[in-house]
Amino acid sequence: LTFITYAVCAGLERLQSPPDGPRVGSMQDYIKLSALTMGGMYLTNWSLQYLSYPLRVVFKSSKIIPVMLLSVVYIGKRYSLSQYVSVLCLSVGIVLFALGDSKGKATFHPWGIGIIMI
Repeated sequence: LTFITYAVCAGLERLQSPPDGPRVGSMQDYIKLSALTMGGMYLTNWSLQYLSYPLRVVFKSSKIIPVMLLSVVYIGKRYSLSQYVSVLCLSVGIVLFALGDSKGKATFHPWGIGIIMI
């Protein structure tokens, strides 16, 4: 189902863009990106064997925090105070929302944390 969705989106994009339009990256870059995206989805689904679904949602939805931190450290990107506050509010909101669904049996295993963080 995911493959079909991505294929339809790619086809629609190709219809809208000019033929032989300039690419930002090489085809090899696109292949690497698609392999990493597929691997990330696979590992996220695999982590559900060790983690509860609300915990998975918290981890995947809060990934903007390490992305922001690494972009500051490695490429020196600057963010405004409002962007940091927005990310903090988003992450806290997601955690509170996930805690609201904590009636079910919570599943937690260190392997699940390791798998989802890859």
